[in-house]
Amino acid sequence: VSNATETDVYVGLVITDTDIVGGVSDGIYFKKADDGTALIHVLEKDSTETVTGTLATLVADTYIETAFYYNGKDEVEVWVDGVKKASHAVLTNLVQDEELAVTISLTNGSAVAHTMSVDYIYVCQER
Repeated sequence: VSNATETDVYVGLVITDTDIVGGVSDGIYFKKADDGTALIHVLEKDSTETVTGTLATLVADTYIETAFYYNGKDEVEVWVDGVKKASHAVLTNLVQDEELAVTISLTNGSAVAHTMSVDYIYVCQER
């Protein structure tokens, strides 16, 4: 992101929504709120969230690699720059009954235009 503080950032899998910043009801995603630089990970089901602590501090114009992995039974692992930073072992708020879409959202927190560069997205599902 071109400005690490004055932006809202969401990246992950989210139920189709036209106002991500206003709040989503279901998803599994990384989030960085306006007026801060802390990156967190969220499991959200029926508008109830389970949130990690700060995983990383975003820095302007600096790439960061984020990943999460659900093992299919009892844990969601959360990774930043190739290092496991957290895990969700309580999956009460893991989405189970909604279709999710790959979502990337950047919202300016000020009147000045800001940008975000995305190098790649990789999503897979075992059937």
